[in-house]
Amino acid sequence: MLNIDFPTPCEVAVVDTDMTEIVPIERRADTVMMFTSRWGAKTVVITESQSHEALTTVDTDTAAYIAEQTEIGLGDTKARQIWRCLMTMQNYRFKSEFAEMLRAEGRAEGEACGEARGEAKSVLKILEQRDIPVPEPIRERILACTDLTLLESWLVRSLKAATAEELFD
Repeated sequence: MLNIDFPTPCEVAVVDTDMTEIVPIERRADTVMMFTSRWGAKTVVITESQSHEALTTVDTDTAAYIAEQTEIGLGDTKARQIWRCLMTMQNYRFKSEFAEMLRAEGRAEGEACGEARGEAKSVLKILEQRDIPVPEPIRERILACTDLTLLESWLVRSLKAATAEELFD
């Protein structure tokens, strides 16, 4: 896209964007990335986004592909965490398919976790309203459960159980 020829990188790193000189002048780039090839050759790409109009010159598919490849190339590094933070900005329009998939999985996992937590709290609330004591180990077991089917059966049992232990029979 930039018509720059450089060796295929085997490592990508986001480097410090501070370009302060000895004379009190501060220069900061939006992103500075250093690509290191298998043979140790290093190439630095400095990006500076001057305006929203500049972003509209790149088609969405190309931008999403570059964003995804950049994230993959960053590996399990702090640079990848920074990149993900930048890419999740709500006003950023080039979100990769991979990143969107990860966000969707995270949302689904969070919703399931929240639903299980709500069911567990309901079981405990019913037992509490029925004045049935719940020993701490049982309380912890109920709150730690993430199996919705099991929690629903405990919820039904909590309506008739004489003791908290009867939930598990």
